[in-house]
Amino acid sequence: TAIVLADAFNQQLGQGLDANGEFGSSLFSSINSDKAISQRSLAATGNSAGSGNLDVKITNSGALTTYDYQVTFTSDNEYTVKRSDGTNMGAFKLDQDPPAVIDGFSMSLNGGALSKGDSFKVSPTANGASSLSVQMTDASKLAFAGPLVAVKGGSNSGTGAASGLSLSQALNIYGGADLGKAQSEIEGAMPVRIAFDEASGGTQGYRILNEKGEKIGDGTIVPGQDNKVTIKVPVLDASGAAVTNPDGTPKTVNFDTTLSGSPAKGDSFDIRFNKDGKADNSNANQLLGLQTKQTVGVTGGGGGASLGTSYSQLVSKVGGKASQASVDGTANTAALAYATQTRNSVSQVNLDEEASNLVKFQQYYTASSQIIKAAQETFSTLINSL
Repeated sequence: TAIVLADAFNQQLGQGLDANGEFGSSLFSSINSDKAISQRSLAATGNSAGSGNLDVKITNSGALTTYDYQVTFTSDNEYTVKRSDGTNMGAFKLDQDPPAVIDGFSMSLNGGALSKGDSFKVSPTANGASSLSVQMTDASKLAFAGPLVAVKGGSNSGTGAASGLSLSQALNIYGGADLGKAQSEIEGAMPVRIAFDEASGGTQGYRILNEKGEKIGDGTIVPGQDNKVTIKVPVLDASGAAVTNPDGTPKTVNFDTTLSGSPAKGDSFDIRFNKDGKADNSNANQLLGLQTKQTVGVTGGGGGASLGTSYSQLVSKVGGKASQASVDGTANTAALAYATQTRNSVSQVNLDEEASNLVKFQQYYTASSQIIKAAQETFSTLINSL
């Protein structure tokens, strides 16, 4: 729960802007710090010399479990994973690209060559809370504002509204240089304008215009309803040429918004970068929503629990175990007292009896001393009469 909480807060802060108009930074230390990564694996004592250890990186905190994992190498590159509840997680290779993800974590070798039979115990969450710390000290860096804001056109005459602006794909706050590049692309892609055409046949078209007024996209909505739409803005380089992804497709900045009401023909909304980051608490509301959002124990098929529910379950579990331990302690104390009493009833020394024996032996001693004294006097008398 501690890892999920820290990761969820850090990631959500990375989606907003702080009081300085900058994208948010981490509140907690990274869940994948060098120290944390190195402490999640323990090599077996009989492993090959120089084989080193495994670096265990958390890729999806919501999918983590509290189980341990036994990693056994069947060759210098292939390995199998067995969870501590007996579940076989499958066979994998170290050189897989991207690395295999098992219950929210991936592994890579930190060391030399491995041999068949080498094994490691992997505990992704064993030191979860102890490896975390608060690293933000400046309250002005809390990113409570959303990165984008919708500005209503000055000549709008309809009832249209644009709300719920958010990035379609969350930024990775641990992305380093890639994160900085993504943030720069988002800021450079703005502003864009959503301009509405006349409604017809129960639908209404809209056009997406760039800063120069050039059309870069379009779509349709149903007036009078909430319409969630995704806006794609091409990424351009310094010369104005389109930037492409490694696979050759155009690179875009995508964001979601909800268009509602009934816009009139010619109405528009300008989507701008929220440079000042003021008078806006949309990302703060998202942070508050983490309390009830299902983020713990999420599997591929859904499920999971909220941070609040998970914490309540943890408190209940610890309380139940503490209560059981108290009951067991009371029962064991009673059993010990009964066993001690039973033993003492057979082998314990009776102080009254021993005191009586001491008095008796004292009397025996006194009587014996009187006999010896009488014998001495008799002997002395006989000697003196000669």
